[in-house]
Amino acid sequence: MTLYALFVAAVVAQVIVGRTHLLAVRGHIVDRTGVVASLIGIAAGLSFFAVVVWGFAAFHWYYVIPTLLVMGLISGMIVTRTSWAFWYQAKAVVDFVAVALTVFLWWAHWPF
Repeated sequence: MTLYALFVAAVVAQVIVGRTHLLAVRGHIVDRTGVVASLIGIAAGLSFFAVVVWGFAAFHWYYVIPTLLVMGLISGMIVTRTSWAFWYQAKAVVDFVAVALTVFLWWAHWPF
């Protein structure tokens, strides 16, 4: 159960950052956070796919697919027009958390 909670936390961090970035792109906002934050953002984008692969390897598909769908819908409720500014400012931190959780899941709980 703890392993599933870590998976859900990693997916939540991923979808929050993804939705924040999507709204920034739709608003034509230029990302000027710096090189380190951009590299962490790229790593977080790639780690989304890594956490999905890890989820399918560690759990049955009927746990992973609903989790991804529900977390995607929840991200729309978390990152709204009024809360977007907060999430945009915290994007680098949430990116780092997402990457750290993905690395931890792959390192400490190798599914193969």
